[in-house]
Amino acid sequence: MYQIVRYCWFMAMTMFCLAQTLYAQEIKQFFYPDGSVSSEGTMVNGKPDGYWKSYYQDGTLKSVGKRTNFQLDSIWCFYDEHGNLQKEISYFENHKNGFYKEYAVADSSIYLRMSVLYVNDQKQGVEQYFSPNGTLIKEIPYENNKKEGKSFEYNDSVVTTISIYENDNLLSSQSINRTDAQGRKTGQHISFYPNGAMKTEANYTNGKLNGLYKLYNQHEQLVQVGNYEHDSLIYSSSTMAEFEDPFEKKEYYADSTLKYKGSFRDGKPIGTHRSYNSKGVITDGTLYDVNGTLVGRGITQENGDKIGEWVFYFPNGKKESEGLFSNGQKNGLWKFYYPDETLKQTGNFRDGKFDGPWRFYSEVGDLQKEEEYANGQRNGLSIEYDDEGEKILEGMYLDDQRQGIWEIRIGDIISKGKFAYGEKNGIWESTYLNGSKAFKGDYIGGKPNGTHTYYYQNGQIEHNEQWKSGKAVKNWNYYTENGSLKYSIYYKDGKENRIVAPSK
Repeated sequence: MYQIVRYCWFMAMTMFCLAQTLYAQEIKQFFYPDGSVSSEGTMVNGKPDGYWKSYYQDGTLKSVGKRTNFQLDSIWCFYDEHGNLQKEISYFENHKNGFYKEYAVADSSIYLRMSVLYVNDQKQGVEQYFSPNGTLIKEIPYENNKKEGKSFEYNDSVVTTISIYENDNLLSSQSINRTDAQGRKTGQHISFYPNGAMKTEANYTNGKLNGLYKLYNQHEQLVQVGNYEHDSLIYSSSTMAEFEDPFEKKEYYADSTLKYKGSFRDGKPIGTHRSYNSKGVITDGTLYDVNGTLVGRGITQENGDKIGEWVFYFPNGKKESEGLFSNGQKNGLWKFYYPDETLKQTGNFRDGKFDGPWRFYSEVGDLQKEEEYANGQRNGLSIEYDDEGEKILEGMYLDDQRQGIWEIRIGDIISKGKFAYGEKNGIWESTYLNGSKAFKGDYIGGKPNGTHTYYYQNGQIEHNEQWKSGKAVKNWNYYTENGSLKYSIYYKDGKENRIVAPSK
C-alpha cells in the first residue's frame, strides 16, 4: 500500500512540475481562519488547473490530484485526518473513468476494502469487497450503474450467498455452503470453476448427501446427475431427462400440511417414500431400488434413520427379513428368510449387532446351528446338526474364539478335546461310532506335538506320527489291520527324507 501512496505523490509532483513548465502560472494558496494552508495549486484565468493539494487544519494532506483544461483528470487520492489513504478515484475529462477504490485501516495497516470500475460516472463490471487479510468477501455485478446478474458473498473463499439482481432490483437471495453447529454440511452446496461457472450442486442433511447431485463442465453443461438418500447413491444418469417425470411428488392435506412425498423416475418410485398424518408425523414409508422394485416397508425419519417395524423383500416380492429398528440400528428380534419365505435364521440384535441366542435353519426347515452372541461376537454355546438332526459340533466360544471342551463329528469319527483362544491345546481323542479308538494326540497352541496315533476300528494301530511343535520328526510307522509293519517314513527338518519297508 506504501507503493500506492508513493504513486499518488509521484503523479502529483510530475503534474506540478509540468504545470510550472508549460504554463508558468503562479501558485495560489487558500487558508483556514488560523492562517494554516487549506489548499494550494495553480490557477489559470482565475480557475484551478493543473496540480492541486488540500490539507486538514493541522497540515495533514487531505487530497491530491490534478485538472487538465480545468477538468478533473487522472488519479485523485484522498486521506483521513491521520494521513491514511481512504480513496483513489480515476478521472478523465471531469468524469469518473477507471477504477474507484476505497481503503481502510486494520491492525495499523492499510488494506483495499472495495474496488469497482467506472465508465463516464457509471459503475460497469463487478464491485468487489475484501477483508483485512485480502480475501474476497463480496462481489456485485453492475451494468450502467445498476446491479445486474449474480452477486456472491464469501466466507474463507467459499461462496455462502448468491443473490440475483435485475435492473437494480433484488429478485432472490440464496444461502449456500453452510454448516451446522457441529460443522456438518447442511442445505444446498454449490462449487465453482475458476472461471466462475458452476461445477456442482448438492444438498446435505446432517452432513450427508440427500436429493439431487449435479455435475457440470466449465461451460455449465450438465454432465452427470444423481439422486442420494442419506449419503447413498440411489440412481445416476448423464441427463436430467430421467429425473423430470416429475422427480419428486408431494401431496398435502387441506390445511397445506404435507401428507406424502416420494421420488419417481420414468413413473416408477425410487428411494424413500414417506406418508404423514395431519400433525406432520411420519406414519408409514416404503423403500425402492433404482429400478422401482420394492426393497422394504417401514418408517425412515427425515435424518435417514429407520425406526419401528420394518419388512424387507426379495426382488420377487417374497419376504427377506423383518424386525425392529431404533435410532437407525437393528434392535430386538429379527427373522431372515429364504426366497420361498422358509425361515433361514432368527435372533436378537442390540444396536445393530448380534446378541443372545441365534438359530439357523436349512432350506427345508431343519435346525442347522444354534449359537450365543454378545456384542456381535460368538460368546457361549455353539451346536451344529446334520440333516438327520444329529449333533456334529458342540462347544463354547469366548469373544468369537473357540474355548474349552469341544466335540466334533466328521463322518463316522467323533473327536473331543480342548481349545484355548481358538487353538487346539492338550490331549485330543477320537472314537468311531461303535466306541472304539480312532485317534489320540497332543497339541500345543494349535500345533501337533509328540506322538499322534491313529487306529483301525478293530483297535489295531493304523499308523503313528512324531511331531515337535508342528514339525514332522523321526519316523512315522504304518501298519496293516493285523498289526504288521507296512513301511516307515523318516523325516528330516520337517520334510520327508526316505521311506523304508521291512525286509521280507
